[in-house]
Amino acid sequence: MPIHVTSTLFSQYVPSEYYIAIAVVLLSLAVTHAFSQGRRTSRERNLHNRTIIVTGGFTSSLGLTVLEALAQRGAQIIAFAPPDSISSVETIVTAIREQTRNELVFAEPVDLASPSSIKSFAKRFIDGEKYSEHRIDGLVLLHEYGHIGGLWSRTSKEQQREDGSQASFLIQTLLLPVLLIAPVERDIRIVNVVNPFYAAAVPTFPQRPPHETMFQKEGYRSLRTIKFTQHLQKVLDALPSSSDEVPDAGTSTTAKVKAQKKKQSNIKAVSVSPGVSRADTVAPYLRSRGPGFSIYGLFLYIVLQPIIRLLTKAPNSAIQSILHVLFVPVSKTAEKPKPRKNDRPSTDDDEQEEEILKPGALYAECAVVPLVIPAEVGGESGEESNADKLGREIWEGFEASLKEWDSEEQKSTVSVTGES
Repeated sequence: MPIHVTSTLFSQYVPSEYYIAIAVVLLSLAVTHAFSQGRRTSRERNLHNRTIIVTGGFTSSLGLTVLEALAQRGAQIIAFAPPDSISSVETIVTAIREQTRNELVFAEPVDLASPSSIKSFAKRFIDGEKYSEHRIDGLVLLHEYGHIGGLWSRTSKEQQREDGSQASFLIQTLLLPVLLIAPVERDIRIVNVVNPFYAAAVPTFPQRPPHETMFQKEGYRSLRTIKFTQHLQKVLDALPSSSDEVPDAGTSTTAKVKAQKKKQSNIKAVSVSPGVSRADTVAPYLRSRGPGFSIYGLFLYIVLQPIIRLLTKAPNSAIQSILHVLFVPVSKTAEKPKPRKNDRPSTDDDEQEEEILKPGALYAECAVVPLVIPAEVGGESGEESNADKLGREIWEGFEASLKEWDSEEQKSTVSVTGES
């Protein structure tokens, strides 16, 4: 009945000569929307008996969607939660457990703006105070994805950006000893999720122009995390492994060095750009919610909803690249046989079967993004390539800023204690 009424009204008020034009417009809108949602991963993986630590899981729509997706696949999840909202977070945890029928979802009160809070969690985890088996199969750092900085806002957000990046560095370095003592056959993945504006900082990186736009500032922190991840992977691959065999007397030193160069760590670090999300990119930019809320931004967000929903990603679409790097295999299960004379030609499905995770790479739309930084071009600089030098400088920069961050927190703690 409703369909019949709609058809009658449509035929009554819309001339038949417009039918084709309307159909073309609707088809174009459907194609545009499907394209803007990006690729979906065709991979799947059972995550039972695997422990994944997640940051930013309760502070963004993307984070909540990732938590639900991982819980549905049976993973044990340890998700960082703001200490001041732990009571409401427990309600969310209960809902996720009931919906996914997975009781292994836990919230840990960790303040990502406090180095002492992060260190306290790392100590509790390593000492086994709460989790008897301090096993980690994955680190998914989501807290740097959300857009920082809003339209019409003159408040500097640089400290917030720095705190998030330093938190990422501190978490990974503190938990690295746990990852390194894991059995070499264990598949461990570190996923740094970054905002989609890294391209804005490529022309000048690592230098910063005197008058940066908000998108350049966002791109800088994103690109810095991407380059840190690449350098982290190089460090991991260079570390000795317990599986390394000691060559016998007949093995040359050159052969030993070549074998070590080919060795890759069982810990794979990658960066992921989920793209532009309406909930975690557009909404914070328009200041339609959260800190710095603007009534004009909310009005604009509501008025532009048709365009926003057409051109930006929903959370379920934004998480696809994150799931892809967690699901895609890290190595080929078998060598690809040489084609025989009467074999059929290879297809796209065959190529997909050969896809493996590329350590250190940046992923977007479920594929590796070729990223060329002008500062890295130019070949070797002495014994150290420009890329290695840039990665090392970023690492050392994080170490220096971490000391200042720690010192500032100690000073503020002493000041508060003195006042009380």
